[in-house]
Amino acid sequence: MSPEAIVLIVLVLMLLIKITYKIAAKRHHHDNKYGHDQHHHKHGHH
Repeated sequence: MSPEAIVLIVLVLMLLIKITYKIAAKRHHHDNKYGHDQHHHKHGHH
C-alpha cells in the first residue's frame, strides 16, 4: 500500500466519523427532547 492511499483512507475515515458523530448527536438530542415529552403527556409541546 502506498503512503498516499493510507493518507486518503485516514482522511475519509475521519470525515465519516465526524459526520456520523454529528448525526448521532443530533438524533440523540432530538430523541431526548421529544421522546421525553410524549412519554409524560401524550401531546408534545412542539
